[in-house]
Amino acid sequence: MLKFEKADSKDAEALTKVQIRAFSNDVKICGGGPPGYDSVDKQISLMKNQIYYKILDFGKIIGGFIVKSEGKGQYELYRLFIDPDYQGKGIGSRTLMYIEKELIDAVKIVLETPSFNIKNHAFY
Repeated sequence: MLKFEKADSKDAEALTKVQIRAFSNDVKICGGGPPGYDSVDKQISLMKNQIYYKILDFGKIIGGFIVKSEGKGQYELYRLFIDPDYQGKGIGSRTLMYIEKELIDAVKIVLETPSFNIKNHAFY
């Protein structure tokens, strides 16, 4: 059963491991992933300063997302990641619907994705 919960520091290691798996293709193509994706300390910092959720499937962390508030109803979907074993199952779409529902004051939500990642382009 899919659930979304606020992440905290005890989740940082598991979320880092999922990101390393999720961004492994980016690493192969361009030599790296998003800033701090492979750092437990960076995850903890993001949890303190941004809106950071974990995605759970029957209690197991399978992904997460980070949203930055830019003020006045403006948000940036800073990062969305799902373990490769769980991709292609509608979890990303359900996550986007959850984000839209939770950000009730949102006027605009923006995101950025690498130009080489055609799979992301099709999804977003």
